[in-house]
Amino acid sequence: MIRQAVHRYSTNISFLLQVDHHMHTEAEGILSTNSTPKRGRLSPARYVLIVQSQVEPSMPEKKRAQRGKDRSIHHWTYAQMEQSLAPVNKRSAGTFVPPPNAREPHSADETHDDMAGLYKPDLLAPYLKLDQGDSIQAEYVWVDGDDGLRSKTMTVTKEVKSIDDLRIWDFDGSSTNQAPGHDSDVHLRPAAIFKDPFRGGKNILVLAETYNNDGTPNRTNYRHHAKKIMDLAKDQHPWFGLEQEYTLFDADGSPYGWPKGGFPGPQGPYYCGVGTGKVFARDLIEAHYRACLYAGIKISGINAEVMPSQWEFQVGPCEGIEMGDHLWMARFLLIRIAEEWGIKVSFHPKPLKGDWNGAGCHTNFSTQAMREKGGMKAIEAAIEKLGKRHEDHIAVYGEDNDLRLTGRHETGHISAFSSGVANRGRHEDHIAVYGEDNDLRLTGRHETGHISAFSSGVANRGASIRIPRHVAAQGFGYLEDRRPASNVDPYRVTGIVVETTCLQ
Repeated sequence: MIRQAVHRYSTNISFLLQVDHHMHTEAEGILSTNSTPKRGRLSPARYVLIVQSQVEPSMPEKKRAQRGKDRSIHHWTYAQMEQSLAPVNKRSAGTFVPPPNAREPHSADETHDDMAGLYKPDLLAPYLKLDQGDSIQAEYVWVDGDDGLRSKTMTVTKEVKSIDDLRIWDFDGSSTNQAPGHDSDVHLRPAAIFKDPFRGGKNILVLAETYNNDGTPNRTNYRHHAKKIMDLAKDQHPWFGLEQEYTLFDADGSPYGWPKGGFPGPQGPYYCGVGTGKVFARDLIEAHYRACLYAGIKISGINAEVMPSQWEFQVGPCEGIEMGDHLWMARFLLIRIAEEWGIKVSFHPKPLKGDWNGAGCHTNFSTQAMREKGGMKAIEAAIEKLGKRHEDHIAVYGEDNDLRLTGRHETGHISAFSSGVANRGRHEDHIAVYGEDNDLRLTGRHETGHISAFSSGVANRGASIRIPRHVAAQGFGYLEDRRPASNVDPYRVTGIVVETTCLQ
C-alpha cells in the first residue's frame, strides 16, 4: 500500500508536489528490494531516511536534509490517507472529487485497485463557521414553469418566527418560463418555513408561491388552488402520505453505478438490497434523510427500489396543504445534496426503456371517517368516486405516465377500468392531472395498473387503487392510489383527490 501510494502521489504532478521523476523511481526501487511490507510496518522515521537518501547529493547538507524531510512528510501523509480511506466508500460530498473518466464498480466482483481521484477538503466548511451576527440567510424556493425548482437567497436582519416576518420578493419570470419578457416580474409570497440544513444556525429555507404583478396566482401556482380545496374539506381532516420514487444518474447521463454501455443483472436483488453491487449511493440517500429530519420535513422512511439506482423516500402523514409543501421541499433537498455528489436526480416515470420498473409517487390517503372503526365503508365510497373520475386524475398524475402504467411491473393499465366496487366513470379526469409521461409507466406491468383502466383490490400492486391487507382485515384505515407518476405536482394530486372524494 505504501509503495502504491508513493507511485500515485509522485505521478500526480499537476495536483501534488511536482516530485522529481528520478527520486520517485529510486524510492520505489528501494521500497521493492525486500518483500512488500505489511500495512504499518514502515515507520515514519524509516520513511524519512529512505526519501532523504534520494534527494540530490549535490545540495548542501542542511538544505538536502530539509528537502528530504519535506518530501517524506508529504509522501507519508498521503500514504496514510490512502490506508484510512481504503475500506470506505470513495464518494463523500465535499471530500472527494473523481476525475471525469472515473468509473464506479458495477458489481460485487468488480472493485477499484486505485483511487480514481484526489482527496479534496471541504472548501466551504471554514466559511460556514464564520459568525454571521444577527443576520439570517433566507433562501426562497419556488416551483418554476417547467415543474423544476429554483431558489435565491436574501439577508434578513430580524428573527423570523413566522411567514409574516418575511417580505414578498420577486424574480425574473421570463427566465423561468413563468412570464413574458415585457412584463417579467413574478412575486414570491412566503408559504412555509424550514430549517436550512446546508447553512445551519438560524438560517432558513422559505417555500414560496408565485404571483403575477396584478396579484393573481401565476399559472404554475397549483398550491393556490389546492389550498382552497383543503380549506373547504378541513373538517374531514384529509391525511396524506406520499411515496416518492426517483432514479440516480451520473453527470454523463448514465444510470448511476451501471456498467458503461451495458446493463446490470436483472431486477430481483436490488429492492431493499444490502451490499456492493445491489445498492448504489447509499451515502447520498442517508444524507438526504438526515437533512430532511433536520429541516423539519415529515419524512417517514427510505428504501432502495426494484430497479438498480432507483430509490424511494416517504413523506407523511401530513394534513391538507402541508403534504405538498413537505414533498416539494424534500425534493429540493435531494437535488441540492445530489449536486454536491455530482449526481443527477430524475423524477421521470419511465427513465429507462425495457423490462425495468418505472417510478411513481404512490398516494396514501384517508379522512377521519376512514380512520375510525367501520371506516371501510368510507374507503369503498371514496374508491367509487375515484373510479368515476379516472381520466381527470390521470391528466394531472404526471407526464409520460403511460410509459409506466402498462399493466406490468406492479401497475394497472393507464386506460382500463375494472372494479368490484366502482363502475366506469371519471377515471380519465384523474389521469389527466396525475403527471406527465405517466402513460409510459402505467402499462399494466412492473407493479402498475394500465393507464386506461381503473381497478382496486386488497394488497394488489397491479391495481389503480390498493387497499392494504391490514386495512381490509381491521376494517378501517386508508387507501393507496398507485396511479400518480414520480414527476407529479403534489398540490395537483392531493387537490384532486380531496376534491373527488370529499367535495363531490
